[in-house]
Amino acid sequence: MCICTEHCYASEVVSAVQTTKTARTVKMALPPPSSPRISQTALLASLWAGVAIAFIAFICRIAIRLKIFKRLFLDDGFLLTGWLMALAISIIWQIEARNMYFAAARRLDVLSPPEYLSRLRRVIRAIFTSHWVLYSSLYCIKLSFLIFFRRIGGIARIQKIVWWTVLGFTVLCYIASIGATAASCKCFFVRDNKILSECWTQKNARTRFFFTIKFASALDVLTDVMIILVPTNILWAVRISLRKKLALAGIFSLTIFIIAAAIARAVAVTSYGLDIDPPLIVFCGGLESTIAVIVACIASFRTLFTRPDRAFTPLNASPGNLEARPPKYVGGDQEDISLESRTKVINHVQNHSF
Repeated sequence: MCICTEHCYASEVVSAVQTTKTARTVKMALPPPSSPRISQTALLASLWAGVAIAFIAFICRIAIRLKIFKRLFLDDGFLLTGWLMALAISIIWQIEARNMYFAAARRLDVLSPPEYLSRLRRVIRAIFTSHWVLYSSLYCIKLSFLIFFRRIGGIARIQKIVWWTVLGFTVLCYIASIGATAASCKCFFVRDNKILSECWTQKNARTRFFFTIKFASALDVLTDVMIILVPTNILWAVRISLRKKLALAGIFSLTIFIIAAAIARAVAVTSYGLDIDPPLIVFCGGLESTIAVIVACIASFRTLFTRPDRAFTPLNASPGNLEARPPKYVGGDQEDISLESRTKVINHVQNHSF
């Protein structure tokens, strides 16, 4: 009995010494603790508020479309997917926020070293997962814009070339952003005892992470600029008044707010050298995704309510806006338009007074 007790006590002493050494090693490996620039309460409140506002904007868009067109379109599906991914980001950090703030504060006084490393690994995984979800959300919204512009555009050859070129470039940029993020860190496959040396404190790993953010943000901005070119090309080909062209151009240029959000995220995240501030990274990503959804909804509101000019709008313009393609002209004034399309427009004119 005595021998057993002494053996157990000795084991506890050895375990305590090893734990102390491990804690000392972890503390030495970690950078000095830093206070997050955004509190946990403020972070979660901003994420959920953004998702809620974006959802209200989306519901308004859907209600208007169902009222005017009696149906939904493919771009609505992509926009819904983008919002669901923004929702997924909020859910991820609702679950992992506590671990993230423990890791950021280096709370080794509360957590044992093994538990701390385990939580740190979960946080790093959550950061990279939320980045993949963020880019997927943003590019779904880009596709929603492109499909929306394709429907209000014409069937002219030059418009087809511009649209397919921008679409192909956007898809390639999405693949590049996801690939760069995946290649920037191998934390998904790193053991807890190597998480500090290979993902958190290693300068090269942190440098790769910040480079990835800058690279993906540059592609994000570039694709947004190219997407703006699509409606610009369409507007000057559609037969509406100059005043309406300028008004619609102003609505479509709301994409600039998404560009500004992308630039602000890259600057905010990388403006503190190599000091990683996970809460700030999460806040900026969530803000950009919800802004993108809201802007996509607002951009469609004007075209939903814009009534065409009788003297200038093509016969196959859709009810109250430019949602349909303008007619294709073949050899002068001949219009390539089906009898069914003419019948629909005539019925609409009879049922709706302008």
